[in-house]
Amino acid sequence: MRKRRCNWMILALATGVAWIGVAAASVPPDIRQTLQQWFDGLRNGDTVALAALLGPEERARSGAMLQTPGYSVFLRERYRGARLAIIDHRKDPDGVWLLDVEIALGPDDVIRERYVVAGPQGAQKIVRRVPLP
Repeated sequence: MRKRRCNWMILALATGVAWIGVAAASVPPDIRQTLQQWFDGLRNGDTVALAALLGPEERARSGAMLQTPGYSVFLRERYRGARLAIIDHRKDPDGVWLLDVEIALGPDDVIRERYVVAGPQGAQKIVRRVPLP
């Protein structure tokens, strides 16, 4: 058990992800993968991948920003060294996941958002992002 935990921690550090305890452990792997792909897109400035992960309404809301020249560079600089953590989650009766996350950009710079993730298994989309206090 200890070796497995150590390997998991090394993987989390290597990928730049800090999945916090029970909150992340009880989120299905495909939902965590969608969130990880989103985070990777932010860190890599991959606006095409980010757009592909958004549902239609959220893509319409964010589309202009994702197409802005220089936005990729901004994302790479802003999210360099960032850490992602799931701080809370729940699944509603319709199968939609609500994931409260923190993205730590630095010691005093933390983004807190709720990601609403829906869709068939393996093809989930972020259908809404809501800032948290």
